[in-house]
Amino acid sequence: LNGHQAFKIISRISSVSRVAGLLTDIYFRIVSKIDRSYTERQIKTVSDRLNIDLVQSNSDVHSIPFRLAFRLNVPLISFMRSQLSFAWWSKDELNKCSKFICVSNALKDHYIEALPVNPGQFEVIHSPFDAEKKLSDTPMEALPEPAIQLLENRNPTACHAARFCEDKGQLNVAKALRKLKDNNLIVNVIFVGPFETSGSSKIYQAKVLKFIDDNDLNNQVAFLGHRRDVMRIIK
Repeated sequence: LNGHQAFKIISRISSVSRVAGLLTDIYFRIVSKIDRSYTERQIKTVSDRLNIDLVQSNSDVHSIPFRLAFRLNVPLISFMRSQLSFAWWSKDELNKCSKFICVSNALKDHYIEALPVNPGQFEVIHSPFDAEKKLSDTPMEALPEPAIQLLENRNPTACHAARFCEDKGQLNVAKALRKLKDNNLIVNVIFVGPFETSGSSKIYQAKVLKFIDDNDLNNQVAFLGHRRDVMRIIK
């Protein structure tokens, strides 16, 4: 079993008894210790073999880049996606950071409130790329008939632009549509973004489509796949 499968099984057991809940806690403590031990061995192997001056991390799903930088005492540039990105960091490690660079004042204010660090460590650098202008300059492509029907009816219509995977929350959107519908509020959503081909993403996609079908939401959604005219669709 992988960790995700084991978690699902133990979670089902946990709902039956408190004893199982204790077993779940013990399980995660053991897994955490094994993972930390394995991580430290990987870091030692890398640091012994390579002469590293700078560590760059494009993902926040594992602690290896962070611990490697701290172990070697070299600069780390890390791109964070959310507050959960800092789950691997202790307060001491966070305070070793020279700068937290945010792309907006709103994000800066959020992280200053959320993280136990000095506000002076934060700086805002706005993106020099005008992505909205580039996207809006892209010519409009032909829309499929389901999307045209949604745009022409009188119900509010939203556009969800993202690749189709669990991280992007398409299922949450579908569940929101169901709740709104239960309260006699009909909202349409046009999903724009490529369907991913990995096994877990395919399972997620099937789950979303089944939920939409089971809850009779097909006439409220349209899936357009990958497109270059996202901004034009939104407008």
